[in-house]
Amino acid sequence: MGGIEIILGFHESFQSLYNNEDFSDLTVKCQDTQIKVHKVILACHSDHFKKMFTGEWKERTEKVIEIKDFEPLVVEAMLRFMYSFNYVGSQQKDSLFHAKVGEIADYYMVDTLKNMAAENFRSTAGWIASREELVALIEYMYKSPDLGLCDPILDRVTEKIDFLLEQDWFHDVMVSVPEFAATLVRRVHKRNPMVYRCYNCDVAMPWSSMGNNPTNCYQCNAMVRWGDADGRLHSNTLFILSVPPPTSA
Repeated sequence: MGGIEIILGFHESFQSLYNNEDFSDLTVKCQDTQIKVHKVILACHSDHFKKMFTGEWKERTEKVIEIKDFEPLVVEAMLRFMYSFNYVGSQQKDSLFHAKVGEIADYYMVDTLKNMAAENFRSTAGWIASREELVALIEYMYKSPDLGLCDPILDRVTEKIDFLLEQDWFHDVMVSVPEFAATLVRRVHKRNPMVYRCYNCDVAMPWSSMGNNPTNCYQCNAMVRWGDADGRLHSNTLFILSVPPPTSA
């Protein structure tokens, strides 16, 4: 038997211990779900569990621990990963599920799982197909600990920003999740820098939020002031109303 066969055989045997009463010394309970596990395996993956089982925690001597802050499917995913080094099943293309797995991995300090969940999240974020999925992701990502997963969502939204800004439901999301709206404004501004456009000669001039903006057109020297002339303020282009210099007496 070659080395690969030995490793695969061990891996298969190791996976068989998941939710197996043989040698199990702990039950993880989440709502109506109960999973038989082994403390030594959990401790090898997670410093959180290691401290729990070796420190002055009541779980050190108890045979059952209850997880209340995460839903059963997410808890199962974390525990299954500890035995199989994978967790993806029917939720393979579910971005929100990967985000939730990343959150539980962050909480229990399972770094390898956290990295895998982040990679899976990034690979599925481009598949978001429904309004409901996008709204759920935005609400979840901006009301959860910062896992560094917001950028793929912002990229997806920025690609469709012109369409989305016309949708009432998207406006509602920006109102209900102001942190998302603020981040999106910065992202869109970085993508499409604002410019002045002189109404006298139509030359475009870069605008800086830091000040030091021109008071006269570079090309025709017309005096300028901020203005949204005849309502033609579009996306990221700021128009200037050119004011002719006063005539000499």
